[in-house]
Amino acid sequence: MEDFKAQVKQSGFNEFEDYLKLQGQTLEQLEEELRPGAERRSRRGLVMRELTKAENITVTRDEVEAAVTAEAEHQVEHHGADLREVTKILRRKENVDSIENQLLSRKVIDRMVNIARGL
Repeated sequence: MEDFKAQVKQSGFNEFEDYLKLQGQTLEQLEEELRPGAERRSRRGLVMRELTKAENITVTRDEVEAAVTAEAEHQVEHHGADLREVTKILRRKENVDSIENQLLSRKVIDRMVNIARGL
């Protein structure tokens, strides 16, 4: 719910209660509406975490660095960004963690697909 509240505020609402009023919902109604999606995401996360452990799926430092470099080059090429500045931003801990999580998710999904195909 906290993530959803943050998204609502980012979309321009000063107060979350204003959003609820505009939607004609109570907090309880909104929670009930969002619950099925939250439950699916939780189950998916648990399955992915267990598969990561069972299959010993990891992301190497080199893979993270390659992804940082590729994203920095993309930002330079498509948005005219400064390579050094973008690279510096991408190497912040929170961004490195996010990139690592994205790479790990891709590997886990790829492994799930291969399992489904019998490979």
